[in-house]
Amino acid sequence: MTIGKVTHVFTNKRCVAIRIKEGQLNQGDLLKFTKGDASTGMPGVHDSLHKAGSIEIDNESVVSVEVGQECAVHIGSGGLPPNNCDVMVVMIPERC
Repeated sequence: MTIGKVTHVFTNKRCVAIRIKEGQLNQGDLLKFTKGDASTGMPGVHDSLHKAGSIEIDNESVVSVEVGQECAVHIGSGGLPPNNCDVMVVMIPERC
């Protein structure tokens, strides 16, 4: 399920801003970022997986984000997803 969209990329901080449109985003979730159709081979296509490390809203650390909120998610390694990527939660860590 697509939960939101990347609205900004902060390369100097290795973060992306995500607006949540559906569902919930939690710290530790595995996120899939997609843009375009990878099977076409067209430029501008993006498909990557990243763990939601630290999450912030207005420079305050949070552990979850709800519909209608926009947050910054730190991307630890790999290439940063570009603007307007769809964001999906593909794995939710087990909660105790």
